Amino acid sequence: MLALRHARTSEVPLLLLNAGADPTLTDAAGNGMLHFADQNSAVRNSGLYPRLQELTQLPFFSGWPSAYVVPVPGSTLSSRAAHWPAAPRAYRNGIHEGFDFYDGAVSGAPIAYGTAIVAMASGTVVRADHGYVEMTRAEYDEVIVASRTVMITPEDMLDRLRGMQVWLEHPGGFVTRYAHLSSIPPEVQVGARVTQGQVVGFTGNSGTVEAADGTQDDPHPHVEIWREDEYLGQGREPAEIFEMARQLFGSRGLPPRWGP
Repeated sequence: MLALRHARTSEVPLLLLNAGADPTLTDAAGNGMLHFADQNSAVRNSGLYPRLQELTQLPFFSGWPSAYVVPVPGSTLSSRAAHWPAAPRAYRNGIHEGFDFYDGAVSGAPIAYGTAIVAMASGTVVRADHGYVEMTRAEYDEVIVASRTVMITPEDMLDRLRGMQVWLEHPGGFVTRYAHLSSIPPEVQVGARVTQGQVVGFTGNSGTVEAADGTQDDPHPHVEIWREDEYLGQGREPAEIFEMARQLFGSRGLPPRWGP
């Protein structure tokens, strides 16, 4: 609370929220983060303030971050729950572990092959697949066949199906993964620091059957949020995942309505 009261910019409270701090908690006097933000003009006049107001009015999913930005500027979460974590993926006998963003109405913005993807929060690069080589169609088919012979897609097979990736580690130990990329900026190297909103990759379809066939069809950003060995939304119902996404991205990052 003291850090929020004396912060000269919104950077400190943003760091706390990104690290999983619960904005609904209060001190012994009953004052919470919003109370101290009201007393700090640097925070009160920042873009973070409306997010903080919203967060203090909603149930908080403890242990998960907030105040992230959507990975495609101007877009929203897809309006289809089939594009969210925990959705089944019958073609590989598995479960989806992230959020897919698609062109047009479902994500509220134009998304094409090469569209920039930004860091959802500031952090450090822990993986950047600059040397990625696309699977051949035979290799892709081999992965799918192998996945269908077991109860759930093996992690090494799933990693190949994510294609070219960038992983970032954030305050609080959270890791975001950006998959199906077409390319990665040269400055995004393992160990490099990136800031929230910085371009970390470009939309592609790597790891998919379309890429294995040598086309640029069906490009879509795919992002995952991990806490140790658990991904955000794991084992949860769509309605709950939607509210977790509200905590993560804010209401402006959500579609006005959603369905299967």
